[in-house]
Order: sequence, then C-alpha cells, then structure tokens
Amino acid sequence: MQTFQEGVTDLVFNIQEQFEVEITLNFNEFEEAKTSERSQQVLYQTIQELLNNTIKYAYATIISIQLKTEKNEKTTLQYQDNGDGFDIQKVKKGIGLNNMEARAKLLNGHFEIQSDENGSQFSFSISENV
Repeated sequence: MQTFQEGVTDLVFNIQEQFEVEITLNFNEFEEAKTSERSQQVLYQTIQELLNNTIKYAYATIISIQLKTEKNEKTTLQYQDNGDGFDIQKVKKGIGLNNMEARAKLLNGHFEIQSDENGSQFSFSISENV
C-alpha cells in the first residue's frame, strides 16, 4: 500500500513524463501521520485537479506544490504555476474549481485563488478538527 506522499510523487512523475513541465514538490513541513485518510484523499484529488487544469488550460512550464502541517492541526496546500493566468471575475467557475471549493468546505477548510498574466496561485487549507 502506497503512502500519501508516494502517491502524490507518482502522480507528479507521471505528469512530468507526459508533458513538458517542471514540477517542484515540497513535503518538508508536512506530517502525514497527523493528516487523516479522508484529508489525504481530498488533498490528492485537489492536487490532481489542479495539475489537470494547469496542463489543459494554463500551459504552464513550471509548477510548485507545497504541503504543510500547521500547529493548529490545519493542513495547507500551496500550488503555484507560471501559466496563462485568468481573470477570476470573468471566468465562470467550472466543475473542477467548484469541486475543490466544496472539498475544502466539507473539511472545514478554505480555498483561495489568485491569478494574473504571470500565472496562478491556489491556497487550499483544511482542518483536522472536523
């Protein structure tokens, strides 16, 4: 059985094998043992959705993914790309963005987007105190 970190690492490796994109993955401040299986599943799905959207719509060449466990039992996912940004006010939220927002709310969390012509940043945080 694969750990969460191994699963995410494999996902990133497979994306890099298929597409011309450099992905930096940082687990340095992430404590997998403090993250529930349910939260890990939601985080994996969110990373997968972000990667798919970035490849499909943003045409990024560089992606940075950082997972961090906070002292207040919150897990934060920071995702950044250098792709074609989008106007958050003009772009209709599709199923993917709506799903990510719903996943965050389901786990007492928060989903935030910042985007401009230099790329996009996504912040996804969930609480283990659900």
